[in-house]
Amino acid sequence: MSYGRPLWASFKDLSAEEIMHIATQKLLGAKDFLASNSNHALAVLGQRFGLDIAFGYPDSVAHLESAVASHLRICIAMTPDRVWRFTSYPSEPRLSCVAADILHKAPDRRGSGPSLSLVLSQ
Repeated sequence: MSYGRPLWASFKDLSAEEIMHIATQKLLGAKDFLASNSNHALAVLGQRFGLDIAFGYPDSVAHLESAVASHLRICIAMTPDRVWRFTSYPSEPRLSCVAADILHKAPDRRGSGPSLSLVLSQ
């Protein structure tokens, strides 16, 4: 029996630390988290807290497309004309752990490292 995406089963021979590093890169779509990058912040907050993006916001479509393409968000359904997309972050303990780790890291001395207060202030 396995849980989550088939991707995780392919890493069964790696250490937990290596898998967490890969999961971080997959969730962020980049090597490092940038709190000033709204796509990174929405990916981490969306995975950790199950946030949905409202279509009334002007950049919502761009955020949803980026999240599905590069930040492991799943497209559940789409209207035939592709105007409305229904997306979500599935419940994946590995990704939730990564998101929590990112949010609870203390900012570095320059104040550019991740932390929940820094992400929410952006």
